[in-house]
Amino acid sequence: MKRIVVITLLILFTLMLAGCAPAESAPQDGGYITGATLNTSAAGENEVTRYEVQPGKESLGVDFRSTFISGSAAFQVVAADGEIQFERRLTPGDSFFNETISLKPGIYRLVISWKEAVSGSYNIEWGAGTLEVPAIAWQAFIPGIGMLLAGLLFSIYGIREGGWKYALLGAAFWAGTVIIKIVIATLVNTPLYKWMTAALPGLPGTLLFSVYVGLLTGITEVLITWLFLRYTKLGQTIWQKMLCFSLAFGGFEAILLGANTLVGVITVLTMSSQLPLSAIRQIAQLNNIVYGLAPIVERIFTIGVHLGCNLLLFYGVMRKESRWFWLSFALKSGIDAVAGYAQLSGQLSSVSFIWLIEVFVILFGLGGFAISRWLHGKITQLESENIRQAELTAEPGNE
Repeated sequence: MKRIVVITLLILFTLMLAGCAPAESAPQDGGYITGATLNTSAAGENEVTRYEVQPGKESLGVDFRSTFISGSAAFQVVAADGEIQFERRLTPGDSFFNETISLKPGIYRLVISWKEAVSGSYNIEWGAGTLEVPAIAWQAFIPGIGMLLAGLLFSIYGIREGGWKYALLGAAFWAGTVIIKIVIATLVNTPLYKWMTAALPGLPGTLLFSVYVGLLTGITEVLITWLFLRYTKLGQTIWQKMLCFSLAFGGFEAILLGANTLVGVITVLTMSSQLPLSAIRQIAQLNNIVYGLAPIVERIFTIGVHLGCNLLLFYGVMRKESRWFWLSFALKSGIDAVAGYAQLSGQLSSVSFIWLIEVFVILFGLGGFAISRWLHGKITQLESENIRQAELTAEPGNE
């Protein structure tokens, strides 16, 4: 079971970090590979990369983490004349080493070799000087706990107002629409991104793809929800259940993201020898309390966006007016376009950039909360009018 969990996490980290093997034909200044596998029945070797040691930078840092199911291998640093300058045996099970190797100027091959059948996986990072392994402090738990609590508190409030049924429906609609979005993104995003950035290099292509990311969210999370609410009896309900549905929609997302972050921190603390150094660095960013507060703020105000957008859909159903759907579509597509640009920018390790993005999230979130407050009066007024109309219709002589 432990191995299955580790393999799953490695796949997720690989997708997030997009680690790729560098070309073998030219020396590399530094780089990393995540999730590489070995599965062979004959002796051989795999050249990881070639590295050039520059004068004045006569040391090579290597961080190597592997899990071998069967067989053994060796990691070697080999000089141009074929002489092995450094070697570390890799035995079945989990292996980990972080070494700074002194070398003379020249070009060296980083090689994994084996003399028997071998099966396993490894993560490696290399570069000039020492590769520091960051420690994980207690502050790293704050973002996960904060997101989890935000999701729980909003969801519990919604359940107290409208009951479990619409809370579960809200969570199910979020999960269902996001799954559809992931499927579409998996099939479309990579070729579309390549085409857009080739047609419009630089910032214009990035901005265009960010708009597409926002529209994809609008099509899935807003349009699909609108169709279900508009053309089934789900949308014909009272304010308390509308509120419950909308809070659970965003609250469930916050709960999952918070739990996922906590699992990431715990995994790094308990199984760091099996995770890439790049993944450990990513978690270690949460040690910075200013950086770590950003996800909590983001979840609170994103719940506000979900709240406002979904209540607009319910209001559109009550009024039988599609313009409220379009307003909801624009609001949620807009915030996800901003999020899409943030992901593509390559600046998510910058605290100042993160908080610049959070300013936009806060503004959208405040808009969502303001819309929900405005709609509370509108929807309860419509409910009162409908009740009064029903009473008048039911009176004798009005049949």
